[in-house]
Amino acid sequence: MTVNEVSGNGFPIQPGQPRRAKNEPAKDRTAEDRVELSDEARSLFESAEGRRLDDIRQKIDAGYYNRRDVLEKVVDSILRDLA
Repeated sequence: MTVNEVSGNGFPIQPGQPRRAKNEPAKDRTAEDRVELSDEARSLFESAEGRRLDDIRQKIDAGYYNRRDVLEKVVDSILRDLA
């Protein structure tokens, strides 16, 4: 069994991997990272969002959001998002 040292960032240091000095900034890897969504994934997301908006519109028309308990939940959710 071998035990690898754990670096300050929580990732194990691999044998033979050079150590970074404490004052040396970490390399910016964001330029290397990419995410690509297929057309099918985009279509599924857009259709799900459309259904969700349709459900919300129906609830508005039915007066669902005029109930006090529902309004309080909506306000609490908005306040959490703003905090």
